[in-house]
Amino acid sequence: MRACVRISVKNKPTIRLALFANNNFPASTVSLWKRFTALCLDLIPFLLFSAFLFHRIMLPSQDTAVIKEWQAIENRFTEAIATNNPGMLSAGSFTFSEDMQQFLETYGLLSFFLCFAYFSLSEIFLRGGTLGKLMFNITTAHSILGYPPPLGSILWRNAIKTLAIFSSSGIFLFFDILPFVLFPKRRMGHDWLSGTYAVTNKEAVTLLRKEDEKPTDDDFQI
Repeated sequence: MRACVRISVKNKPTIRLALFANNNFPASTVSLWKRFTALCLDLIPFLLFSAFLFHRIMLPSQDTAVIKEWQAIENRFTEAIATNNPGMLSAGSFTFSEDMQQFLETYGLLSFFLCFAYFSLSEIFLRGGTLGKLMFNITTAHSILGYPPPLGSILWRNAIKTLAIFSSSGIFLFFDILPFVLFPKRRMGHDWLSGTYAVTNKEAVTLLRKEDEKPTDDDFQI
């Protein structure tokens, strides 16, 4: 049995919301390649800032031993490329000191939150969009509340998306993309879980809700 919620909005027909099975909105018209390309474009400024943060701010503040250890790692990468020997870069060939492990873990955690902040703040101030999405005239809407999506949905969808991006095994990214391929609504996993979907800017105008049309707590009946 599916968990269902009935939402009654004043002067509007009742909307039936079923978990993972809401059929009260059209399928997304935004293709997977557009979403993927927009994501790559969004990651470019993040990766540039992340590299600046690593090399210019965090690494110089570490002990000399950590700096030298990182320089040795960079030299190993350079040698592997110069000699065309990818075996030098296998996971088992690297050993890190405890200080280096702690440094890399701190950097990874900070990068995660910076990535989450970038996507969340972009969708908050650009009303569902990001720099990459703007280049393809696409944005984000809520499947029930329309456009722009509510703050809670923005934060939740970007937390899941960032987790998928930073998944070392790629399993989270796989399951984030899988619903887009399997289901006709063409929504990513983070869309399903946050109640959102990708739309064109032209479609977003038709979903725009006026302030007096926003549902209040009294309009929701469970």
